[in-house]
Amino acid sequence: MTTTIPTISLDLSTLSTSIIESESQRQKSFDIASQLKVALARARHTCLQQYMEQQPATTTLPLQSSTNTNTNNDDNLSSLVTQAMQIDRTRQPPSLFYAIQDHIRLQAYRHFLTRLLSTTTIQQNNHSNNIDDDGFLFLLSPSSPLYQFPQSTDNDNNPSHSYDEDYLMGIMGLTQDLSRFAIAAGTNRDVHAVTHARNLVRDVLEYLMKFDFRNGMLRRKYDGVKYALKTCETVLYELSVTGCVVGGGGAEEDCEMVEQPEKRLKKNPIEEEDPMASNTPTSPPPSPTEGIQNELETIRQRIEHRDDVRETLIKRCRDAQKKAKQAIYALHRGDTKRADALLQECETITKGDLIPIVEKERSLRLGSSLGGVLEEYAEAKLFQAWILGMDSGGGGGGDDAGNDDADGRSAITVPQCTLLQPHHLTAKLPLTNEEYLGGLCDLSGEVGRYAVQRGTVRDSEGVRLCLTTNRAILYALEMLERLPSMGGIGKKMDPLRFSVEKLERMCYELSLVEATGRSIVVDSVKENPGRGEAD
Repeated sequence: MTTTIPTISLDLSTLSTSIIESESQRQKSFDIASQLKVALARARHTCLQQYMEQQPATTTLPLQSSTNTNTNNDDNLSSLVTQAMQIDRTRQPPSLFYAIQDHIRLQAYRHFLTRLLSTTTIQQNNHSNNIDDDGFLFLLSPSSPLYQFPQSTDNDNNPSHSYDEDYLMGIMGLTQDLSRFAIAAGTNRDVHAVTHARNLVRDVLEYLMKFDFRNGMLRRKYDGVKYALKTCETVLYELSVTGCVVGGGGAEEDCEMVEQPEKRLKKNPIEEEDPMASNTPTSPPPSPTEGIQNELETIRQRIEHRDDVRETLIKRCRDAQKKAKQAIYALHRGDTKRADALLQECETITKGDLIPIVEKERSLRLGSSLGGVLEEYAEAKLFQAWILGMDSGGGGGGDDAGNDDADGRSAITVPQCTLLQPHHLTAKLPLTNEEYLGGLCDLSGEVGRYAVQRGTVRDSEGVRLCLTTNRAILYALEMLERLPSMGGIGKKMDPLRFSVEKLERMCYELSLVEATGRSIVVDSVKENPGRGEAD
């Protein structure tokens, strides 16, 4: 006798509209990043060209209407950066991250060249060869408006703080530009320019050595700074052995330069003669780069605090994700009361510990472990509702969901086959479209495992319900005009299709068993070694 299988459907039309809007914004971000890349390359070329034109031994071809072209490019660059800064950090594609870092790198490089040319002019007018040893004199302050970071009066929640890592990446990239600049300046035998570049790279490296970088882009970029310093030192050495005087106008001036820091710490000669003044404690005058160094130290402290918060987030995410996984296992065993309790614990951890962290440090929302927690939670809630119905909770369900035994477990025989919409989950936790769809795809794997359980007891109706469910999920996803580019949803489509094929094969084998009247129980379905399953 054939049992009528109820119709199972899932309408994701509202989600489809949201995905289209999100992807349109993401495409806009890609376009801005592409335009920024071109504008930054043009501006970087102009910077080096302006420096080369200042060298008397260099012959350069004049560029037609170069002033107007540079002005237009700067205006376009400023407009593009403003648009980039207005995009939510948690929705920016990687290409826009890199473009913003290149913008920071360019502005710092421009500042170095501008300061270098002005310093050279002053030295030529004063007929002085002394070089200030403080490299930070040539570093653009992190609070400079040239970076166009968004600002706020609330210092604790200033949006510019979310660009701390980008600033570090930018100045690390600046050291690579300075190493190339040192070679170009060395070609013109401009010892002063190479020395200033070396000093800045050296001071940046000393500053970065205070960090405890985790494995990632910052750590890889940091390793490159050491090689940039080596390049600058090599250029200076090679210039010195080919006749250039490195460090000043002569050996005596070099010695004077070494003694300058000690002189700044000595007392005023007038005070030494005055016996009353000798008892007055004196302090060295403030460094001209003290403000920049204080800002850099504040950035280091914020990043270290953010790293500590990230470690806490990862640990608590592990606990919450474990609760969601255990809830799924409990549902497979029929222990619905424990599953509901575990899901409530997962919600408590997420709401009480995880969400407050990412709300305060929004940069941790992107690519953090919280996304995995919410996806696992969505899978567990979807599986619970599929088995027990819309009003699942406290171990209860529909009339046909099963009866509780003495251990609090229920012998589930007929799932309710309810598929939750996104708003059913976002009412409790802030899931993104990608996290909901990821949990929905993973639900097909749990439905497939449930089908294997029903197949072992020759429950052909239960297997057909599982097949109908996975077909409904596949159809709903295929009806989306486009899938989110983030979250890896596209990679989960093939395992979803295979789960449908596998359940179709299982239904066919059960029908053969029923037709022959044999009492053989189907233990499992043979796995295809060349294909996977949506976990």
